[in-house]
Amino acid sequence: MKIPAPPQVIPVETPPMPGPPVALAPLPAPLPLPTAPTPLPPLAPLPPLGAAAGMPLPAPFGLPGAPMPLDAPLPNAPEIAVVASPVEDTLSEKEQSALLSELS
Repeated sequence: MKIPAPPQVIPVETPPMPGPPVALAPLPAPLPLPTAPTPLPPLAPLPPLGAAAGMPLPAPFGLPGAPMPLDAPLPNAPEIAVVASPVEDTLSEKEQSALLSELS
């Protein structure tokens, strides 16, 4: 059994419908061409690093090239002075019961 070819449908062009005239806005003036950007000033040289800068580099932790054991002691942390919070005055149970009895 042979399948027939699909029918050829040729679309018919319909004339555009007349309507109110469309007013086109005038085009804006073209933008001026961009000018070349001003060049940036040259970068200042970087300050020297290490002992040449007057600040020595920190010593490496442990021996250079030696593996660091996982249970190695850590250096002591710096102690920083912190202002303590004020101590709140608390009432004894006797004072609390005396105040509660005054309220009731």
